[in-house]
Amino acid sequence: MPGQDLEYPSNGPNLYPKDEAAHAELLGWCNDAFTAARAAKRTKEDKWKKYHRVYRSFVERTETWRSAVFVPYAFSSIEVIVPKMVSQLPTFVCQPVGPEDVAPAKLMEGER
Repeated sequence: MPGQDLEYPSNGPNLYPKDEAAHAELLGWCNDAFTAARAAKRTKEDKWKKYHRVYRSFVERTETWRSAVFVPYAFSSIEVIVPKMVSQLPTFVCQPVGPEDVAPAKLMEGER
């Protein structure tokens, strides 16, 4: 789960240990798994934040004399393409299995 270097604790599938040593081992494994997951996510998180800021048109300006108008290309592309894709609603296709299923299949598709 968390990585190749982390194995499940030796006490097996017992997630409710009864002694302190087994509890400490399970807790240590959980902490290691959480740390490995955080490290794996950290490499992509900066890129996600950057693209989200670009999509939301966030620009940090240091100069006050320039125009603050900024329309990112990603936002304009997504907001143009998505409505076109959604407006072309998919149609339901029902294939009959036998000759007796032809009429019910047409009814399911909405044909009369």
